Amino acid sequence: MRRWMLGGFVALVLVTGACSDGGDSKDERDKEEASGTREDYVDAFKPGVAAMGVTDEQAKCVAEAAVDTVGVDNLNKVTSPREVKGQTGSFDMTAFNLTEEEGGALYDKIDACVDVFDLVVGQTPDPALADCLRQNVTDGMLRSAMVPLFMGGDTASGDAAVALTNAYNDCQSQVSPTSLPTP
Repeated sequence: MRRWMLGGFVALVLVTGACSDGGDSKDERDKEEASGTREDYVDAFKPGVAAMGVTDEQAKCVAEAAVDTVGVDNLNKVTSPREVKGQTGSFDMTAFNLTEEEGGALYDKIDACVDVFDLVVGQTPDPALADCLRQNVTDGMLRSAMVPLFMGGDTASGDAAVALTNAYNDCQSQVSPTSLPTP
């Protein structure tokens, strides 16, 4: 469940791609290609965010939040705007060494752009499941499960992730099992 439910949010927040494909090292790239400005990165991230079903204004806001939190200098050390536009994966957040405070700030900035809770719940494949999740999952629970992902973890962990998983499983057992994906 963690990967299914949180995966959509992670795709939104981590803004579709910013890690090297394992090819040439940063030093081997052309300097012009490797350096990007804040606007270059925001423009590179916007299409991936917009693909999550948010407005252009929301996509720009989320992209700005990610770029401003990670920082242009850090992005330039790991990727380039051209690579961001060409990737369909997700950030390798471990490269940025975000602190818990920075991870929380990123979540809060993104939540100010788009209602993260509604976006995540809205991606559930079954309306009955979505309704149940709205009644049993809190914004705080989702935030507490997501911040570790921004700090470089590959899955949500801790008490919040357990509570989120339990809420999902409880809801799943209450709705028609034939209409739901297997976690």
